[in-house]
Amino acid sequence: MAQSLIRRIITLVFIVSAANARPQFFQGLANTASNAVTNAANAVITRFDNFINELGEYAYT
Repeated sequence: MAQSLIRRIITLVFIVSAANARPQFFQGLANTASNAVTNAANAVITRFDNFINELGEYAYT
């Protein structure tokens, strides 16, 4: 009887812990995705900026 009760309590603690951890996990995934998009956009902007600079240098030579 006591073992069964202890198992149920432990199981309940695990379930509650998992439920509490889930939003943090998804928030972490969302942050990772957001960072990836931001990094990709910055890379495109940097390349475009470099391209414009190259054009500018080409125009003045």
